[in-house]
Amino acid sequence: MRTFKNTMPKKNYYFKSLDTLKILKFWDIVKSSNVCMLDLDYYEGKRYSNDKKHELQQIWDRLYDEYFILRNDSLSKFELEKHFKGLVLGAKIVNLTYGINIIESLKRIQNAFTQQEIMQKRVDLYNNLKEIHPKIQYQYFNSLDLDRDYLLKFKNALQNSYNINHKPKEKVMQEQVNNVYKVVANVESWLERSLPIDEITVSRWLAYEQQVLDKQKAVKNGKQ
Repeated sequence: MRTFKNTMPKKNYYFKSLDTLKILKFWDIVKSSNVCMLDLDYYEGKRYSNDKKHELQQIWDRLYDEYFILRNDSLSKFELEKHFKGLVLGAKIVNLTYGINIIESLKRIQNAFTQQEIMQKRVDLYNNLKEIHPKIQYQYFNSLDLDRDYLLKFKNALQNSYNINHKPKEKVMQEQVNNVYKVVANVESWLERSLPIDEITVSRWLAYEQQVLDKQKAVKNGKQ
């Protein structure tokens, strides 16, 4: 009897919502910058293709964005705008890194393509990257090695800008990561009950934070 192999692509299962992502995992991702932890089947040493890493990075950028939007009441307009600029710049760096990885992959398998096919893949790549920086233009006479060096120059420039203008924000985030259990104790004190921190999702945690803010305002206004 003939058997047929299942050729259907394996479905990816990721945390895609603040309603399912646990707050401790959220801070673990912030602390480690390891977006692969959004994979429900993640384990240390698991390998991911560049495409999957890119997909996970896009999911994380959206969740990270949503987190700060929901905490808008506790952020100044300046800090929020600065955060958004950092997100945009970070996304550009990720996309350039992704482009450089594509060039590296093409170098390894270029013998499998004609020169015309290689050129078309390069054109497609540059078309996708030209929105990142106005000076990024298709380099007709470049080799793949020169392509890599050319894109790396832009990536390094953006990375330097990010380090100068947005790294201080990361230090504040790191303090929040390190003090997460202290924050939990503070929230528990105000709510007068213990919280199962290992089970709390990000959206639920934000709701608890809002409850604390409401209680603090009530106390300040002499209502409690």
